[in-house]
Amino acid sequence: MFKVRNRLDRAKILKQLVSFCRRGYGVFHDTCKIDGCREFIIDLITKYNDGTYDIINLPWDNKHKRSGISILQKRTYPVCGYKIDEICGPPSEPKEIYEKEKIWYKKEGSR
Repeated sequence: MFKVRNRLDRAKILKQLVSFCRRGYGVFHDTCKIDGCREFIIDLITKYNDGTYDIINLPWDNKHKRSGISILQKRTYPVCGYKIDEICGPPSEPKEIYEKEKIWYKKEGSR
């Protein structure tokens, strides 16, 4: 469990989160109601995003006010080699889909 106290902590935590592995996720709580947590999430989305992860924001409700849960999810399809094992007839073959994913991932990582 990480506790974010200041910008230095945020940078350190971010480095750990995005470099921990090629796949995985982190979950943050109270990201809707606490100013520091909310700022950290928008910084993850805009300022620090290296294209290797997505952020999912859920305005979780505890019946009194929205607390918020945010999930940092590493982008795994193009880097972990998960294979398509069911074919339903799309216009592209699996090999072409894998290539599209790799091109997209490289583009995201270079932004």
